[in-house]
Amino acid sequence: MKLESKNGSSFEMTIVGYEFPDTNEWAENYYDPNWLLIKFSMTNSTGTWTATTPCMLTWEFSRFADWLENIVGVQVPQRGFGFEFVEPDLRFKFTQDETGRDVLRVFVLNEDKLWADFPLEEVDFSEAALNLKNQLAKFPERLKE
Repeated sequence: MKLESKNGSSFEMTIVGYEFPDTNEWAENYYDPNWLLIKFSMTNSTGTWTATTPCMLTWEFSRFADWLENIVGVQVPQRGFGFEFVEPDLRFKFTQDETGRDVLRVFVLNEDKLWADFPLEEVDFSEAALNLKNQLAKFPERLKE
């Protein structure tokens, strides 16, 4: 999934693989075989950050894609409404930027100071959701309860 803004901000998120590719090691544990390694990079006016981290579970990734898809058709999502994962490395929140525009704000690396804004009119939520679902098709939930 890639987001880009006319203000120069960008955010990209890709599934690299499972944190624990061998399910035999974790046959008794539901969570461990479902951790995804996520590579993300973000650029804003102060710099660029890149990380690869096991920061979400397969079902969180799926719910995030659904969340993005459900934004389609909503004129202005409720400010403060957002999406967070068990691990706090990534967060998404609807808010206003310093000019009063409605934006999707992406926070990275569990830092309130590291964020980039994407004006809602510049975000193709359908495309973002489809990209995530296509990525997840290669890394389905394993060892379902």
